[in-house]
Amino acid sequence: MKIRKSKINDIEQIVNLWKETGLYFEPFDKKERLIEKIKNEPELLLVAEDKEKIIGAVIGNYGWRVSIDHIAVDKEYRKHGIGKTLLGEIKRNLKAKGATIALIDSNLPKKFWDKLGCNYRGKYYNYTIKL
Repeated sequence: MKIRKSKINDIEQIVNLWKETGLYFEPFDKKERLIEKIKNEPELLLVAEDKEKIIGAVIGNYGWRVSIDHIAVDKEYRKHGIGKTLLGEIKRNLKAKGATIALIDSNLPKKFWDKLGCNYRGKYYNYTIKL
């Protein structure tokens, strides 16, 4: 297993992984946006790969707010430290850009984040508004 920057030909597997793990969000996770992300900030869309299969992914955002989103690991590969490794790499890449703190949007259990020393901010609801 290795962690690397994503490539454009990874998009199909990334999208499928996000769909399987319940993270795919149609208005935002379109292939065109992922291509743009890979072209502009490939270090902020990382994948875990095993024998050419994408088994994990995470996306970081650096801007007005720094965030870590869509951290996903294939169900067959869980409990092997892949999520923790992906998180470590995306943290390093965000820190290299100057970030000191990041918001995390995740459907992973609270105990996963607690083990990693993350601060729970309480229940916040996410909404969307059409522009």
